[in-house]
Amino acid sequence: MDELLLELQRYQKRNSRKEKNDFIDYLKQKFNKLGFEFNVVKTKLINSVHFETVSDDNPDIILMAHYDTGTILPCWYEWLIRLTGHTRSILTALIVLLVFKLVSLTYNEIIINIFTITVGLSFFIPALFIKNQHTMNDNTSGVMALLLLAEKIAVDDSLKKRVKIVFTDNEEKILIGSYQLRKIWEKNGLNYKNAKIISVDCIGRGEHVIISYNFVNSIAKELIKVFEKNKIRAKCINMCLVPLSDAYNFWTTGAVNINMMYKTIIPGGYYIKNIHSYRDKEISKDNIKLIVESLIEYIKTYTTTQYS
Repeated sequence: MDELLLELQRYQKRNSRKEKNDFIDYLKQKFNKLGFEFNVVKTKLINSVHFETVSDDNPDIILMAHYDTGTILPCWYEWLIRLTGHTRSILTALIVLLVFKLVSLTYNEIIINIFTITVGLSFFIPALFIKNQHTMNDNTSGVMALLLLAEKIAVDDSLKKRVKIVFTDNEEKILIGSYQLRKIWEKNGLNYKNAKIISVDCIGRGEHVIISYNFVNSIAKELIKVFEKNKIRAKCINMCLVPLSDAYNFWTTGAVNINMMYKTIIPGGYYIKNIHSYRDKEISKDNIKLIVESLIEYIKTYTTTQYS
């Protein structure tokens, strides 16, 4: 794990097309050594490039992690998220609206305009233009987990056929990359609708495993049993209409996102610490290990054995 961590630290910034292509070349080398067949899937719209291992057209499990990296968000947004949580986006939005309402009650046009412009510029300028140099948790941690899982899957040819490993692009651009990939799978006849789709994102720091889904909880219920069996603190959360990561584009299948989070200041929520921030410099190898071990147990439990 230490050697892999050192390798990935050299590819922390994966934002420009050159940086992404360099990382795709790295993945090709890794999966060639592991004996996988793979495809590099390209789309024209916003130039998405995905990396996927070759599986049967009817895989049992699809493991996903987005490899693209994002931009910086302001400190005040981080403080707000610690208060409300990534799992309660609606509450976050309501608090922002409340603050704007309170400012409007001053009935002072100058104060209102200064506040609105300051908040807007402090959010949108870094979010649009400042690329994050440090991305160990978001989502180098998820990429690392999939590479470790690939090492374990590589020794079993039947698992290679039944499990598809996918590194998605442009998750940071409102999940457009995985949406495009879904359309390609539908066109090519990949039966993803019967697969158990698991997206691994931001698992490098946190005290609680959060399994989020959108309405359909069949896979979440299976996963929670594995984590509870291993005495790992885990919780299932229905995000309803709110997207959290790539699993949202496959929600009708029961697709889930796995994250590691902390409890919020206002009880009941969970947040991911220091992402989209220059402070995203460290991950816990213990966190990665427990996720990987639990997922490999899940894979061996829920894959068919017809190729064994």
